[in-house]
Amino acid sequence: MEMHPSPLLLLVQANVDAAHEAAFNHYYHLHVPTLMEIPGYVWGRRYLGVRGELRHLAAYEIADPSYLPSLLGPDPEARAELARSEFAKFDALEGVRDIRINVYRQISGAPLRVARSSATITRSAW
Repeated sequence: MEMHPSPLLLLVQANVDAAHEAAFNHYYHLHVPTLMEIPGYVWGRRYLGVRGELRHLAAYEIADPSYLPSLLGPDPEARAELARSEFAKFDALEGVRDIRINVYRQISGAPLRVARSSATITRSAW
């Protein structure tokens, strides 16, 4: 896997009403692999909270800050077509609340690397 000098971490957190949980999970089952088709996304994973207020988490590595306008930029027209489509699908989901979307710049340690052929997360040498 290609190493990127300035990777970013995108975290999307939310809660979902129980009545809409199945539709939300179906969307995300397709959403994460779809995002991996857009240049700039390196890997993506979903997590279910075991403690804390927010139950759902999706974590993604973005190769570097130059991709932000086409992935998450404030101008929808500047986003990649597939990114716009995925945003529209997310916005149409019912019962999703407490949404938090944050992007982080790495400040220490080696970036986490995910082998595309397995679900195992490996770390580069510290």
